[in-house]
Amino acid sequence: MSNTQEVALKYFQEGYNCAESVVLATTKNPAATAVASAFGSGLSCTEGMCGALSGGVLALSLTKGKGARHESAELGTEVKAFVEGFQTTFGSTGCSTLLGFSLTDKDAGEKFQAKGCFETKCSLYVKYIIEELDVLLAPKK
Repeated sequence: MSNTQEVALKYFQEGYNCAESVVLATTKNPAATAVASAFGSGLSCTEGMCGALSGGVLALSLTKGKGARHESAELGTEVKAFVEGFQTTFGSTGCSTLLGFSLTDKDAGEKFQAKGCFETKCSLYVKYIIEELDVLLAPKK
């Protein structure tokens, strides 16, 4: 496990959501964490994209988007491949599909605990995203 993965999982265990954990661990910018807040839990429990994946896209954009220190004309292409890679690896990009239930369910909290989602699913997604970002954000040689 990379140092960045360890840091992201530490933030996640401390109560940052999946998107916040990815963004903070990769950008090391606490102000960027606020930008990621609503993206966790499948876009704030709206059955949207996995928060770890959304956080990864945000981290790429913050690092390589217009005006960023490492601005990249290929950002759109990189994001497309990044999302497609997640889809291929896990079979979906949607939070509810990945978890196997909707976070809008009345008993979502109980299901999340009973299925061990934090350990067996969400932490896995965070680690995968960080592994991919470590490659995409590595300095070019």
